[in-house]
Amino acid sequence: MSKSCEPYKLSSMNRFSLKKIIAKETGRLSDYLAAETGLSKARIKDAMNKGAVWLGWERKKLKRLRKATAELRSGMRIEFHYDEKLLALIPPQARFISDRNGYSVW
Repeated sequence: MSKSCEPYKLSSMNRFSLKKIIAKETGRLSDYLAAETGLSKARIKDAMNKGAVWLGWERKKLKRLRKATAELRSGMRIEFHYDEKLLALIPPQARFISDRNGYSVW
């Protein structure tokens, strides 16, 4: 189905990295990741929206992907970095500190 770029690193089900090179067209990215990781599509889509998925061609720079509808093609490289604790964090509210002429400090 796909050729490994680096071994599947699984420290626990709460945190892992998946790095692969796609050997043949496999359809939608969300379906592929659900089959490879065992995570639900809802969790995968949430992780994608938060920047956990990177996609690109084998020898080119990867780009962060936020849409689950991407189609996987042969030769594409995918990286999925999942950390349940990190993805559950809610960033603190921005706090205004000072208004400088030409810029603000938050």
